[in-house]
Amino acid sequence: MPSRRRAVTSCRNCIARRIKCDRHLPCEACMKKKYECSYEDLASVIKCDRDAFERIKQLQEENDKLKRLLEIANQDQGDESVNDTARLLGGLTFQEGRQRYHGFMPGNNAYRNVEDGLTSMLWKTPTFTSLLNVGQRYQLAEIAQRLLPSKDVAMILIDRYLRAHPGGFCHIHTPTFESDYLSMWHSNIACKDVLATTCRPFAFVVALAVFCSAMRTYSSSQDPALQAIEISLGVSRDEYRRVLQKGVNDAFRTGLYLENYDLDVVTALMINQANRDITSNCTLSSVSFVLTKSTGLVE
Repeated sequence: MPSRRRAVTSCRNCIARRIKCDRHLPCEACMKKKYECSYEDLASVIKCDRDAFERIKQLQEENDKLKRLLEIANQDQGDESVNDTARLLGGLTFQEGRQRYHGFMPGNNAYRNVEDGLTSMLWKTPTFTSLLNVGQRYQLAEIAQRLLPSKDVAMILIDRYLRAHPGGFCHIHTPTFESDYLSMWHSNIACKDVLATTCRPFAFVVALAVFCSAMRTYSSSQDPALQAIEISLGVSRDEYRRVLQKGVNDAFRTGLYLENYDLDVVTALMINQANRDITSNCTLSSVSFVLTKSTGLVE
């Protein structure tokens, strides 16, 4: 014979304490103990303060409204970095509840035109680069021109690096770094000529190391933000990271960084440790320490 379950009419506190409830709001027992009186079903209340009842009803309606708004927000909005990427590089669509990128940026966008140009850097640091000849400087300029991404992609990756690496603020002075990098789009002078004459030929290597480290922080190849960046670059993440790593190494060898190093070289070596295996990190740490000590940054 099936058992009948009686409707719960007592308040929650009286049920927990297993005492009789007078079904008022608030009930006498809760008033004595100064508890907050609440019911699973307000229909079971036989007497309550009218103002309190109206207030409770209003709060319940507001709570339901907030729940509906939250559901809509979860459906229509993705991660903040995804939305930033979409605003800069294209748009997002939704397929079966998942975000998909549909961009309008052409492929192979990693390679910028010469007329995009670079200006000279905004500030100078003591360097030992006076020994570089014109040929070496032009080779470094060619590497920078070939590997620097578009301005929008660059700013996304810089922001990603600083979010994913809290210690990044110790490696780079953010306002100066961003000012240096943004200055690369403020002139129509042929970028190769400008880079070849700047007193900081290794400055762009810091940016390459930041981009490579930022690309490594994406945990999934299905990340909509990463997909947007890959479409804009025209290459996959792994391929672009290999190209960047090779570019950093080529720039160091071309500029003979062990003989012609400056603060940019030290900074790039520190950042680049996030992109290598343990053995290489030990080597990089040793080289970085020697160069840092030589520049007078440590005693």
